[in-house]
Parts: sequence; structure tokens; C-alpha cells
Amino acid sequence: MLSPTRRLNVFARDSHTCVYCGAMGVALEVDHVTPQSWGGSDDYDNLVSACARCNNEKSAMNLNTYMVFLRERDGVDTSAIRSRVLNALRRKIK
Repeated sequence: MLSPTRRLNVFARDSHTCVYCGAMGVALEVDHVTPQSWGGSDDYDNLVSACARCNNEKSAMNLNTYMVFLRERDGVDTSAIRSRVLNALRRKIK
């Protein structure tokens, strides 16, 4: 279980925006980019802000699998999504 401080730090780092769909002004959750079931940690470089829809949809998929899922289901170019996720993970928590 993540501490409230860790959750708030992730939301602040990600500008209170879902890194997957870009939604702002919605309730956010913390997503493990590499799911805990795949050995993902609670370190900041594995945590991003996600809206409930994206977090539930991604579930226990890793980032690559989720990108394939979105491409196949929606036919979208996922390069912008991948960039948002990776840029978020590169930003330092203040």
C-alpha cells in the first residue's frame, strides 16, 4: 500500500493528469507501469498517475502489452502515450 505522501507526490509530478489518456480534473489513481505481479516496485520510477478507466483497463498489463492492446482496439498511434509515460518517469519528485 502506497503512503498518502507518495501518492500525492506522483500526482504532483504528473501535473494531476492521467499519463495514458491525458484526462485532467478527474479522480486519479497511482498505476504501476510494471505491475507488481510482474515484479514492479513502488519506486517513483515505476509509478504514474492514471484515471480510474485507464488504470482498470491496463490492469496487470505491462506498458508494452497495454500499448499493443490500445493499438489493436482503437487503432491509435500509441507513441504519444508512451512518450507521456516515459517523460513522467524521468521527472524527479521534488
